[in-house]
Amino acid sequence: MAMPDDTDPGSLRQRAEQQAAGLGSMPVEAQARLLHELQVHQIELEMQNEELRGARAALERSQARYADLYDRAPAGYCTLSASGLVSQANQTLTGMLGLEPRAFLHKSLGRFVAGEDQDTYRRLRQQLKDSADEAPLSCELWLAKADGSRLRAHVVANQGRMADGTPELRLTLTDVTAAHLARRELEEREQQLNLAVVGADLGLWDWNVTSGTLKTNPRWRSMLGIDPQITEVGFEEWRERVHPDDREAVARITNEVILNPAGRSFEIEMRARHDDGHWVWILDRGSVVSRDADGHPQRVAGTHLDISARKHAEEALRDSEERYRSLVEQAPDAIMVHRDRRVVYVNPAAVRLLGAADVSALVGQSVLELVHADFREGTLARIQSLERGEAPTAAAELKMLTMGGASIEVEARANAIVYGDAPAIQVVMRDIGARKRAQAALRESEAFNQAVLDSLSEHVAVLDAHGVITAVNAAWLRYAADNG
Repeated sequence: MAMPDDTDPGSLRQRAEQQAAGLGSMPVEAQARLLHELQVHQIELEMQNEELRGARAALERSQARYADLYDRAPAGYCTLSASGLVSQANQTLTGMLGLEPRAFLHKSLGRFVAGEDQDTYRRLRQQLKDSADEAPLSCELWLAKADGSRLRAHVVANQGRMADGTPELRLTLTDVTAAHLARRELEEREQQLNLAVVGADLGLWDWNVTSGTLKTNPRWRSMLGIDPQITEVGFEEWRERVHPDDREAVARITNEVILNPAGRSFEIEMRARHDDGHWVWILDRGSVVSRDADGHPQRVAGTHLDISARKHAEEALRDSEERYRSLVEQAPDAIMVHRDRRVVYVNPAAVRLLGAADVSALVGQSVLELVHADFREGTLARIQSLERGEAPTAAAELKMLTMGGASIEVEARANAIVYGDAPAIQVVMRDIGARKRAQAALRESEAFNQAVLDSLSEHVAVLDAHGVITAVNAAWLRYAADNG
């Protein structure tokens, strides 16, 4: 026997009419009560419907607010399917990438991850997949933008599930390009500072006036023979190291600059006692880094440069009658003076450049014998030109011979001078071998890189961070030529 279909509107109507037909036999009072109940029930239903409509409208408004907050959130949001396809993304994210939603949705997010970060992205997905909980993981990725540029994104990802239990990945992406570049620039500046400090042989000190301690770098400590493992020195300990004859000058600096609210920086040469007892000449430069509200110094920092060698040289030079020697003795470039084509003077840099044991090994040598055979004719012509009183020529590149017979590439500038009350020729030389090798290596590297590009059959163009083409391969050039 077939059962009536309770969901069919026609069937329900028919059954209701059948039941209503039997109401005619009810007493009038019963019919009135029933009618009253039906009317009350109808009102209740209408009130419930009105509440449902209000709740639905509130829900729609809430959903609209959520959608607006989602799309306009300061961070980018997207949801990925288990296969890595973008199933949902907010306007912030597509705006960050400069993409229309249709160009991003249902695409693999990996397509937008830069090549150098592909492994990081794959590792992130695998870690989320293998994770037993839904704890978020984070990383940073370079993402490609529609205009060819890139942005650095901080990504926070966690695993979730859809209503039907299907797993999905939920990602929050924040544009940290500016912070990343600033951090990298800061790191580069710190590296440059460290290189400069090391290259300049500087000791660094940082005086906390309140605690009375000095923080120092290894060079500062080695300058005074202090244990390299000791990073902090008491200021009073440092004060006791200052030479008695220099303490008055140090006290004057303290009063005029450090303790003076208007004071900023200072520079002073003084002597300090080394741990082995000898005195080290120091060029001390510093400045007040911070003061309290009353102008009292809180932190003072600066550098120490060991100028002992310079001071000793100055003392020796003051006793010397040869002013010329005082100007060139400490020169970093090799300086040679020759008369009648014989060496009469060389500075220490020239001794090192030409591999001599000392000055005496070079003085008296024929200057042409120190020049490589391939360059002697040109060198002789320049010497004769200067001997005739003609104007100096431009710097020349040539090869010199060391005392051991090795050839070195130098850039030389020569001019006529008076040395020891007699005419002579001064030559300033600079070793350019390293520069030449670096240039050759750069050319070789560029040629190799181009050869690698040209070996590829695909059309390849290399773009910088701003989307500017910096290199193309042969296939690209042929394609460009064939296609206008």
